[in-house]
Parts: sequence; structure tokens; C-alpha cells
Amino acid sequence: MPLHEQADAFPVAEEAKNGIFLSVVLPAYNEANSVGPYLRSIAGVATTHGYRFEIIVVDDGSTDGTLALVRSMTAEIPETRILVNEVNRKKGYSVRRGVLESQGRYVLCADSDGAYPADQIPRFVSELEKGADVAIANRRSSHSRFTTGPSMFRYIHIRHILSGLFNALVRAVLLGDVEDSQSGFKAFRGSVARKAFAMLRILDFGFDLEILCICARNQCRIRQMPVHFVYSHEPSKVRLARDAMRMLAQLLRITINAGRGRYDWREPP
Repeated sequence: MPLHEQADAFPVAEEAKNGIFLSVVLPAYNEANSVGPYLRSIAGVATTHGYRFEIIVVDDGSTDGTLALVRSMTAEIPETRILVNEVNRKKGYSVRRGVLESQGRYVLCADSDGAYPADQIPRFVSELEKGADVAIANRRSSHSRFTTGPSMFRYIHIRHILSGLFNALVRAVLLGDVEDSQSGFKAFRGSVARKAFAMLRILDFGFDLEILCICARNQCRIRQMPVHFVYSHEPSKVRLARDAMRMLAQLLRITINAGRGRYDWREPP
């Protein structure tokens, strides 16, 4: 295995120990058609803004050539690090692993399909530099905008309704004013990210909600940011009815864990 790759492990890195300003964590499962352009876009934005950065791609047992593609790009983008899950372990596991391997002062987690254009990264970093602990994309903001095509309208409409109902329930029982708990674009102070993700218990779709619950319960300053979101295709990995039931079960589990104090930090990050 090449030196810039690692198999499954969860060491917790020291914050910005080697001067890295920004770590970008990309979980990738069968994203061979999209991850390459997104890597270039992230690297271009980071370079333009003078960030010292790393891009951590966590390949989650892809079978479509994603890993080979990312390997082929490490010469072009040497800031790329590759972590390999030998089998598919789900998105939450992959993001957690990438965050705990990160070394940046700030950590940004993004979907590797490019649904959140990389030119938004500086806005989120700026919010952290102003004092936020966490900055999350809010697709439900009136200032957010979407790029899509006619073939996606029905899917978006159904998903928007289900997402609205779920987020209303989340606000009522757990997270107060957080409008979009499931967005795939979140930035953290590095120390906050590594402490919070080390406590993560849910490694499936519900990890987004759990990580916000951990941060909220520990009085982290969470900023919700309008975002540009690109719907380019209907996600084959998402089944709305099945995943809605799973999310409800995970919401119950998170609520119970929170009530039992399992997310409380003994010391601030």
C-alpha cells in the first residue's frame, strides 16, 4: 500500500501540528464520475486563497474505480491523502475516520459528488475565523439556491417535503433552531471536530444529526449558512421511504443518548 494511503484506523491527530490550515474530508463510495473534478476544484480554491491544506479522501469500498482514479491524481494534487475502508462501512464511519485523521486548524466535511461547489469554502472558513465553532450549510434558507434539471423536479419536491417534516421534528425534540440537520457540507474548528467525532456512535446516515447534537449540547457556536446546491442526478444510494424510517429510529436513539448524558464533554476542546 502506498505511503499516502492507510487502512482502517482511528488515531486522533493534534490540531494543526504541522501548520495545516484546512483539512477537507471527502467520503467516497462509487464516485468515479464526479470526485476527480471536485478534487481539482477544492485544490484550486484552497490554492487561490493561500490556504495550506490537505484533502482526505476516504474510499468506502468502492467498486467502480474511484480508488484508482484518486490514486492517479495524487501526483497532480499532492495534498491528497487516501484512506481505504477494505469493505463498505457507510458514510458516517468514513467521515469520522477522515476527521480523526485530519490535522487542520479547520476541518470541512463535504459530499464527494460535488453537490456543494467548492467556491463556497472561503465563506465557511471565514465564519469560523469570526468565532463560530461550527458552520453548516442550510439548504432551507431563503437565500440558498439550487441548480438542477427538469428530470429532478419530482424527486426534489418529494425530498423537500420529507426533509421539512423531519427537520421540524428534529427542532421540536432535539436541536432547537437548526433548519437543515442533514446537509453534506459542514465546517468545524479542528479541535471541536476531532473531539465531537470521537464521540460519534451512529455511523450510518444519522451521523449528521448526532454530530450536531453533540456540538449543540456542549454549547458550540453553530452558524447556519445559505448555500448553492447542485442536484445533478437522483442519488442511487438514497431510498426515501426506507431511509426516512431509519432516520426516525436513529433520532430516537440520539434523543435517548442525549438524555443519558452520553454526549457531554468533560473538558472543552
